[in-house]
Amino acid sequence: MKPPNAGYWFAVMEDLGLTAPGREGGDHGDSTLGFSVTAVAAEEGGAVVTVFGELDMASSGRLREVLDEAIDADRGDIELDMRACSFVHSTGIATLATAGRRLGEEGRVLRSRGARERVSRILELAGLPAQGWVALES
Repeated sequence: MKPPNAGYWFAVMEDLGLTAPGREGGDHGDSTLGFSVTAVAAEEGGAVVTVFGELDMASSGRLREVLDEAIDADRGDIELDMRACSFVHSTGIATLATAGRRLGEEGRVLRSRGARERVSRILELAGLPAQGWVALES
């Protein structure tokens, strides 16, 4: 399957009010086949991690690296901006569950915000919110 071109993703992200990877603002992560993840420190502590594209087997390793860095860097909760995430594979769910468990052990939470209905449904069916470490918010 051929990934969408970068121009398409930039347009989608701009429509959502997001900064596209490689453009001004934020600390940008790697881009792999239409996937990118960014992380910036939040003013109140913790971090905001933004996921762009499909979270699958090829991209979950990069998300794991970014989440690990964000968890290690601060003591606050992690906000996961999922507005531009179009799909989540089981490896992505495992990555989120692992990060949520790490945060939960420290009394912190991974807050997933803005996920599309189908992505949110996948995360709910996987049982992520049931553990209390991952909060799904609109």
